[in-house]
Amino acid sequence: MTNEAIVREFGLQIRNRRLSRGFSQDELAIKSGLHHTYISKLECGLKAPTILTMMKICDALNISLNDLLSDFSSVDFSDDEHNRYPLKCYKLITTLSPAQQEKIYKIVLAVVNLCD
Repeated sequence: MTNEAIVREFGLQIRNRRLSRGFSQDELAIKSGLHHTYISKLECGLKAPTILTMMKICDALNISLNDLLSDFSSVDFSDDEHNRYPLKCYKLITTLSPAQQEKIYKIVLAVVNLCD
């Protein structure tokens, strides 16, 4: 699966979760603190969200990041060498408790900031 296809699929997942809660894009934007046009671009697969953006959306939808990403557990990333390690990390992290996931996220964020 290409990166573009993953972004499109993620956008569809956001849209489906939003609609299942009866939210408009404007309502999700207000609840998440994001601009409504950004929500639209995410749902159309035109923008790839950061982890922070995903967390804001999950908070607004009252779901965990694990719940949102669980829809990707059956996605085949094998044809995309670039995604091999993120997928391995995702599979490992989803076995942890939410508190452990948060700690791992903070550690990864600190390491990424060191790389800048």
